[in-house]
Amino acid sequence: MAVAPKMPLDLRAKGLTSEEIQSALNSGVNFHLSTKYWMEQMGLPFDPTHVNPRDQDNRRHSYADLLVYPQQYKVNWQLWNGGTARILLWGDPEYVRRFVETTHLYDGDSFEVDEPLATKMEGQPHDAKLFDLLAPSARYYDYEFERYWHFFQVFGASATARTRRLKSGTGSLPRRFGSEAGPVLEQALHEASWVLPRIVASCYAYSGFPMTAGWAEKQHQGDLPGYAKATFSDVQLFESFDEEAQLLIENGETAKVRPEDTSRWFAKTADGLDAKIAEAEKSIGQYRGKEFDSTIIDLKILSGLARYYSQRIPAAVCYRLYDRTKDLRALDDAIEYERKAVAGWRQIVDAAGIFMPRI
Repeated sequence: MAVAPKMPLDLRAKGLTSEEIQSALNSGVNFHLSTKYWMEQMGLPFDPTHVNPRDQDNRRHSYADLLVYPQQYKVNWQLWNGGTARILLWGDPEYVRRFVETTHLYDGDSFEVDEPLATKMEGQPHDAKLFDLLAPSARYYDYEFERYWHFFQVFGASATARTRRLKSGTGSLPRRFGSEAGPVLEQALHEASWVLPRIVASCYAYSGFPMTAGWAEKQHQGDLPGYAKATFSDVQLFESFDEEAQLLIENGETAKVRPEDTSRWFAKTADGLDAKIAEAEKSIGQYRGKEFDSTIIDLKILSGLARYYSQRIPAAVCYRLYDRTKDLRALDDAIEYERKAVAGWRQIVDAAGIFMPRI
């Protein structure tokens, strides 16, 4: 305080007590509180309606009980996504626009976001050799971060009216991939960028909360009996598989988003992506190159993830029905949906295998 009285101090909300916050206020420290926006993963662009019970009382993420009036401090919102969009392409101006608008909650004036590859070497020994993201024959850049130029573009434009001009068909992808394939590819990337956040929000086991444990791009989330018991990150908005099974048994109703709704969303998204991928490949012509091929591969992986969850979600519900009722017909349905989910996962493997090293 004596040496640098105006130095800004970032206080992480996790584990911070009300007494410690009051102490900082009493001392006159120039501080703000920082909180994770949605777990340590990238969820949807709004504050969770109600976080998972295991973290409802410890200020681990979201705003918890920090919005105290009269207001005496600012809150900085941190969009952790290093365990979600770690290596696949991501970028959607509409997501960013909606996210940024919510960061004005509590008169907010700042946010942070993890860039892709922030956790590329997560879990590797400190002396491990740095691996290449793409196979040498597929590289089209000098530095790997250049691959994510659209991510930086949409977040860089987030504080200005430029986000409105980044809508499909009017941004930079048409300039890179031509007037025919470019707009289609741009729209596909924008739509595909909702797949991972929707997984995290609606059907990702809460045990994958930590950025060091969760990796939605590559985790199939274990065997079906275990996955079917999962609870999620927004327990008030998205219904769990077990809740849905009980609802079906009782012929009940709910205001929550039901698993079947999420399953349909993933199926529709996968269909739309597959159609746009085919259209872009057909119309790319002279603009085809390594960047286009790499972008298509990422889109196919994201489509495969959407296809996988469109089938794995009903598989989980059917398994919970079987577990509750011992009806073998429900078990048969669970097995059939799981087989279709595995087929969706094979689409991911087939798309990625020849371009990416083993990670």
